[in-house]
Amino acid sequence: MYLAYLQSCACIAAATGHAHCHLVDYRRCWQGIHQFSRYTAGSALWLLDITAILVLVCLLPQGVFIANQLLPTTSGAGMGMKIKPVVYSRMTFNGGGTWQPIKAPTAFNYKKCDRCGGAKECSLHLHGASSWFFGSIQFPSVYSNPSAPGLLVGSGNVGGEGVGLDDNDGLCTWLSFDGGFSWTDIAEGTWIYEYADWGGLVVMSKHELNGPADEVRFSYDYGRCWRTVPLQVALHVENIRIEPDGQRPKVLLHGKACRKSFNSKCSYDATDTRSDIQGIVYALDIAQLMGDKMPVCKENDYEQWTVPADDRTPRCLLGQQQMFTRRRQDSVCLQGADYKRPVPTNKTCTCTATDTECDYGFIQDPDGGCKPLPQEKLSACPSIDTGAYYVSSTGKRLVHGDVCTGLESVILDTDGKGALRPGAKPAAQPKGTGGSGSHRAISGVFVFLVLLVVLAGIFGVWYQFLASAVAKTQVEDIAVGVKSFSVSLIGLITDKVSELLGRGHAGGPGVATASRYQPLDEELNYFQPLPAAGGDVRPPANGPAAGDGVFTIR
Repeated sequence: MYLAYLQSCACIAAATGHAHCHLVDYRRCWQGIHQFSRYTAGSALWLLDITAILVLVCLLPQGVFIANQLLPTTSGAGMGMKIKPVVYSRMTFNGGGTWQPIKAPTAFNYKKCDRCGGAKECSLHLHGASSWFFGSIQFPSVYSNPSAPGLLVGSGNVGGEGVGLDDNDGLCTWLSFDGGFSWTDIAEGTWIYEYADWGGLVVMSKHELNGPADEVRFSYDYGRCWRTVPLQVALHVENIRIEPDGQRPKVLLHGKACRKSFNSKCSYDATDTRSDIQGIVYALDIAQLMGDKMPVCKENDYEQWTVPADDRTPRCLLGQQQMFTRRRQDSVCLQGADYKRPVPTNKTCTCTATDTECDYGFIQDPDGGCKPLPQEKLSACPSIDTGAYYVSSTGKRLVHGDVCTGLESVILDTDGKGALRPGAKPAAQPKGTGGSGSHRAISGVFVFLVLLVVLAGIFGVWYQFLASAVAKTQVEDIAVGVKSFSVSLIGLITDKVSELLGRGHAGGPGVATASRYQPLDEELNYFQPLPAAGGDVRPPANGPAAGDGVFTIR
């Protein structure tokens, strides 16, 4: 058992409204430090980011998402013109109906983190799931957990117009405790983080990309102040772990030994040539560290919270205000493993334009309305062709999962789910031709499949003969999620090829029948209009009958 000094930073709100800190030194102990050896053959795990364009992170409460979008940007002109892909982070508060940049802070704690340079338009860009699970360099990604409503932590950078996610310049760690509405920089560089005590504690330490860590920091006021726990032996931190529900104020910090050329508290000499890498695990019990300074929370230590709107009033998310019970920021107490968070309360909202999105055949215009797409850009949609689904004359539909009331004030002629209102006349429906370029599409599918087979062969050789045991374990974990995606992708390609071949034999472009259409995966179906149905609709055991259309999702 190793002794460590805890440097406690207690925030005091001065009369000026600024926060100050005073330091209190006292001695407590770690639960322990365990060591193990892990053999590495020097091989690295390289994975292809097959998501490429959009990586979604679902946050709490419902309807809040963060996405990373890859867009090409050009610089120069003529022969000297260069095209560079740039990753931009976007956020939605209405289930994807509309997307907006993530607002950068107006004030910064660390000078390095401020890359806005006084620019009026400055946004925050955060690493997503693909940055953590794929690639040779794994950046900590934006993170939320059901145990910690409203808390978000991620690594990334801010930048003005035309500046996206940068892995080098201005990389910092950021925190939001209001569901992504506002953010603050909490550390320079990349740190790894975890929530404990039902979101009442945030624990973080330097990630291995940022060099060896010789301390751990934790905060019990949602990142306003941080307490520092020195480590007796420094290490390259890989991750911080907690039990799945995030209930207890205990975490495990694990990583591998480092060389003293990086930090004097590392365990390896600079000239050490051992091939074995020593693993290090710390167990941190914050309740023991704080002792009686953090009693059990009482009823008046909690508040009702929801994501705020721009005017700081409660925001409607998917047609309702969802209020969560969580510990107040200024309450110094522990909730404990026996705490049971009350069920969130919901208040239904009146429908507005934010409860809608552009329907099939339409795209959002700069004014927030929906304008029609050229018919030749659209593929045939069996649900519309058979009259199972009607697109509103407004070009809008209700965001999936939205429960607002009074939609008729926004969408006059349909219920927002494809059914006409009583007495309403159907508007002109988008009818895609979708037949031009069939042969090019088939050739493209063939080339894609050939490349897929070649890449699979290369991956198989690597996995069988070159991959380490650790790398194989990581691949097996990731394969679970990739499997479902691959099945959906194969089904989509098969349906598309069948559709193209069917048009070729049926008399030219635009000819498609409902009997030739096969339902896709539930998630893929959502991106085409779905016929209205009362409750869940599932295909019969012997498959759908001709003309049944698509099946609704839950």
